[in-house]
Amino acid sequence: MVSPSSLYEVTEYNGRSFLWQQMLIGDTSDNIKGIPKIGKVKAQRLLEGLPLEDMEFIVKSKYKDTHGENWEQEFNKNLTLLTILREPLNAES
Repeated sequence: MVSPSSLYEVTEYNGRSFLWQQMLIGDTSDNIKGIPKIGKVKAQRLLEGLPLEDMEFIVKSKYKDTHGENWEQEFNKNLTLLTILREPLNAES
């Protein structure tokens, strides 16, 4: 169970920024390959301070460069895997 002291609010900007960073970095435990040679620090630097639309553009560009003609399929697969849970779980269920 999560204690109330460990809960905090995430802004739309911070949540989406983290999503785009995850798309770049990947997550082996969730079978998300990400972009080769982009780790946490490089992902943060690429996206730091940008509007959300620009972040999405950069991530899509990296997927195009990495995956060629299959970029959109890989992009959408990873985006779906990272966004399955959109609402908090009901603590009573």
